[in-house]
Amino acid sequence: MATAPSEARPAYPDSYADAAYFHDELSPYGRWHELGAYGRVWQPRNMHSGWRPYTRGRWVWDDDYGWTWTSDFNWGWAAFHYGRWIYDSHYGWLWVPGRVWSPAWVTWRFSNGYVGWSPIGIFINWSSWDPGWDYPGWNYVYRDDFVRNDVYIHVIVRSNYRNYYRQTKWHRHKLSQGRIVNRPFNRQWYVSRSRRDPVRVRVQRDADLRNRSHQFDGNRLRIRDFRADRRPSVQRPLREERNRMRPQDRDEQRRIEQQRQRQRDEQSVRQRQLQQQREQQQRDRQLQQQRQRQQDAERERARQQQLDRQRQLQQQQQKRDRQLQQQRQRQQDVERERARQQRLDRQRQLQQQQQRDRQLQQQRQRQQEDNWQRQLQRQRQQQQDADRMRARQHEVDRQRQQRLQQQRQRDAEQRQRQMERQRQMREQRERQGAASQRFRDTRNPDRRDERRRPDNR
Repeated sequence: MATAPSEARPAYPDSYADAAYFHDELSPYGRWHELGAYGRVWQPRNMHSGWRPYTRGRWVWDDDYGWTWTSDFNWGWAAFHYGRWIYDSHYGWLWVPGRVWSPAWVTWRFSNGYVGWSPIGIFINWSSWDPGWDYPGWNYVYRDDFVRNDVYIHVIVRSNYRNYYRQTKWHRHKLSQGRIVNRPFNRQWYVSRSRRDPVRVRVQRDADLRNRSHQFDGNRLRIRDFRADRRPSVQRPLREERNRMRPQDRDEQRRIEQQRQRQRDEQSVRQRQLQQQREQQQRDRQLQQQRQRQQDAERERARQQQLDRQRQLQQQQQKRDRQLQQQRQRQQDVERERARQQRLDRQRQLQQQQQRDRQLQQQRQRQQEDNWQRQLQRQRQQQQDADRMRARQHEVDRQRQQRLQQQRQRDAEQRQRQMERQRQMREQRERQGAASQRFRDTRNPDRRDERRRPDNR
């Protein structure tokens, strides 16, 4: 299920650090996305709708690494030897960067007649992961076509994958001297049961190889890689990568897997119903053919009796019989062609229905994303309105405080002026009293002397 990009920290270990190693190298060939718990993932450009990883290229044999994949793409040295591939219903196949180099990150199923491989997912036990028959990453070929140079042309159509899954057995991955080995069956086993001899090479990781994914140099296979000082860590892969996930990311991944499992169950139910319809039609055709044979037997007996009665017309009767047989053959051919056309029409209708379901699902997802965007926009608008209201209230409070301060300042100035006027009035009254006293003293000198004379009492 396609999910909206998440802002949470990716659960896959050092995903951003791993993406930094490959970002500049892979950007010309595809686009980088942010996908929930997976972090930074990469999607190749110009891939058709039915494309799957590990199809455009060939398998070669190395005594140390086992079966090694050589890709036809210039970016195959990174995406098919580092990291893992995941399938998303919205984007399709996406590559999650990784640190550990492998000859091919695939899981195997094989038998004496068929060979199958599929990309290994992420957040799983890589050494014991066996997806179901309906996993979209499976590729099955006949045993003799496994080592062909154009193996993608010989990949069997997916309608029979359920039978091939039951007829093949799964292979457990192993570690040899600290490195991953793809050896579900060795070269001797394959040569003894096949008419083809696989190419035997000696793999060499070469940092000087440019503008191509690999190059054959005699019996040596040079695969492009980083310089030794720029390579990601070559540490051994952990058996349980699920332990690296945070609980909330594990819950999100479990929810996604459950939803995908429900989708696969629904698809399995539809396929079972379609299989039942086909079986019912097959029974109807067998019953019709049985009735036809009975009718033919009755006509043959009547014809034999007529031949017994009319031996003189034997040659003419044989001619009519041949014409009748030819007509029956043509009718049977027409019926078989009509049945084949009906099967094609049913398959086409089923594909159209699946396409409509995918379009409806994509439309629902777009609607959910639009609703999420509108809700986010409304929240932002409400936040902006609240900020403006707080700013306006703050401005009103500031103006009120300023007016109150100005009023207090004016009142203080007014009191100061009033006190100054009172002081001036007191001084003026004192001066007037002193002047009037001097005037009285000048008019009555005795009283003035008496006032100046000390008190002898």
